[in-house]
Amino acid sequence: MLSNPIRTPSLLFCLAMPVLLTATSGRAQSSRQYYEELREANGLNPLATLVCFPSKDEGDGLFAVVAFSRDFASTLRARHLPVPKEFEGLGKPGAEEFIFQWAYRHGVRTFETPETLDLTSKDRSTWSARVREKPEMTLRMTFSLTGRYAREVLLSGRIASSVYGSCEPIRSEQ
Repeated sequence: MLSNPIRTPSLLFCLAMPVLLTATSGRAQSSRQYYEELREANGLNPLATLVCFPSKDEGDGLFAVVAFSRDFASTLRARHLPVPKEFEGLGKPGAEEFIFQWAYRHGVRTFETPETLDLTSKDRSTWSARVREKPEMTLRMTFSLTGRYAREVLLSGRIASSVYGSCEPIRSEQ
């Protein structure tokens, strides 16, 4: 039976699979490790200036990177990248303020395009976006001056889920 060339590779694969799974189990990366891996591979959007990690990292690999519209032009200049003309007016008095947010799970972006949240508080701490009209679903991100954040999903105005954690500036390798 082992002499059948079609069956032999699959039998060897089945025999080797438990060994391969055992060798790689227990190597779950933390959110920070997934982030560092992505950063070192230059996989972050160049506008991003902040990375946020959940407080209780139980190996689920969640993290988010954030870009503030008021900083788009200066961030690109600091990274020696061209600044599109539409970014020049952002950050000036009276300009609309928003953030782009990219969420990642296990180092993989969860959405193709960034989540866009508008400034909703005078103290510049809370940003939100209506994700769906019926039933009403809103995503809200609140930042504290101490570097902490709350990411909440609201259904019909009530908090349905929350994630809390801390944020830190993204190091720029120059």
